[in-house]
Amino acid sequence: MNWKKAFTEQGDTRRLGRRIMGTFKHSVPQSVIKVIIGLCGASVIGLLVDSEVISSSVSIDQNGVKMLWILIFVSSLWVMEALPAFSISLLAIALEIALLGQIGSTENQNGSTSWQTFIKPWSSPLIWLFLGGFVMAKAISNIGLDKITARIAISYFGKNTKLLLFGVMLVSFVLSMFMSNTATAAMMAALMTKILDSEDSESGLSKALLLGVAMASSLGGMGTIIGTPPNALAI
Repeated sequence: MNWKKAFTEQGDTRRLGRRIMGTFKHSVPQSVIKVIIGLCGASVIGLLVDSEVISSSVSIDQNGVKMLWILIFVSSLWVMEALPAFSISLLAIALEIALLGQIGSTENQNGSTSWQTFIKPWSSPLIWLFLGGFVMAKAISNIGLDKITARIAISYFGKNTKLLLFGVMLVSFVLSMFMSNTATAAMMAALMTKILDSEDSESGLSKALLLGVAMASSLGGMGTIIGTPPNALAI
């Protein structure tokens, strides 16, 4: 079978993905409505907890009520997908600083003022390490290096089933050292769609390719610090 031809004719999967995800874009009216719903829901629960009936049975101070309000509000925005996930994360930190951080307050036992406590995690070396890995992965994706590498490997190794499996696993292993191993596995599975479709669903090659991608991505993810988040946390 000509796997190189099948792989080349599958089309631009990224373009298809962007077209599919375009149906889930946030519209301003819907986002405003969802934010209002989240605000109302969090405020109602916050007022109930702060009321005399509940506060008398539950030991919670004003800062606890504020933190509960932030938790419910932000969680509701995540669940309803009211805003992009990254903006909700930044909103949570901003609300903590606005409601719980006191500018000009005295230093605590950790040597930080109350508002600095909420932004201190940004200075963690792990955060910047992950950011560097994300930038590298985005650059690889933007220039199409991942797809080019996969095509070259399949055209070079695609002479028989064993070499094809080896080539796919090799590409998965190398890419997962610099990209998220989960993202690498998903990408390789998408790139091999045409090959998998051309084979019998019960064939050994289809199963071997999918299992090989998963195994090679897992092993490659252990090869570098940025291959997968647990590596950096362990170090």
